[in-house]
Amino acid sequence: YGPELLDYWYIRSASENNLEIAKKFFSDSNSNGYKRVVQAANWSGGLISRGKNRNTLLIEKNRTLSNLLISELK
Repeated sequence: YGPELLDYWYIRSASENNLEIAKKFFSDSNSNGYKRVVQAANWSGGLISRGKNRNTLLIEKNRTLSNLLISELK
């Protein structure tokens, strides 16, 4: 998501200073790197939410179909 955040991820695994780097990165909500991370998180959240809704509807339709099949077989 850009060099600003890449520094955080690379240093994260090699240093104890990662919290300060993360604080600096996330405190500047006007930086391009921050905006890209927020945009990606919003897209991901939207995709997850729509997928969850589709799966919930599919489960409900399958439950209805299952009930119909059971009633027909009786």
